Amino acid sequence: MTHEQAHVLVVDDIDVNREMLARILKRQKCRVSQAADGLEALEILKTVTPDLILLDVSMPNMDGYEVCEQIKANPSTQHIPVIFISALNELEDKMRAFQVGGVDYITKPFKVEEVSARVNSQLTMAQQRQKIMQLNETQAQILQMVSHDLKNPLQIIIGYASMLLEPNPPIDYIQDIAEQILNSANKMDQLVRQLLDLRHLESGTPLHIEPVSLSKVLLSVG
Repeated sequence: MTHEQAHVLVVDDIDVNREMLARILKRQKCRVSQAADGLEALEILKTVTPDLILLDVSMPNMDGYEVCEQIKANPSTQHIPVIFISALNELEDKMRAFQVGGVDYITKPFKVEEVSARVNSQLTMAQQRQKIMQLNETQAQILQMVSHDLKNPLQIIIGYASMLLEPNPPIDYIQDIAEQILNSANKMDQLVRQLLDLRHLESGTPLHIEPVSLSKVLLSVG
């Protein structure tokens, strides 16, 4: 699986390591940015939001743990997954990496296949999270529209029903009131059906298609 639109930031103070990681990522069709230390990485993140960060631990000025803490403390970057890549192989080093917000830990010297697999896994999960966020946003917008569209016919039904419950209901207008209540109920039913149809489309459930008379449609429009 390739991620042609994915953007990865590689942070390592050793040029050879950065270039090697960049080559691996470019084979996966990723766009790559590079930073030689933590301060440069944080500066890049002020204007760029990568999909993934590969972060060394032992670097001058600021180590990878502190860099990750600052990334996770910033609301605009805290969602970016961070994979640590380090020569430190002790359990406490790996534990600290996860404690500061890392999602994975690769030990140097790294293998090309391992880096590719772990990067691919994190990019796939990041894409899935993005899709879920977009779906949640769409559903929230739909619920807002539906609640707004349902409110008007519901208020009509409540209003006319209240009139019928008065001590002296308007008997002469019972037929009109019943028609208004029925029309409003039909509008609500139509909105609910449209919402269910949309739900079927999102879930991949095939919709039931019925033949329609074109002449009847044209007459109803005219």
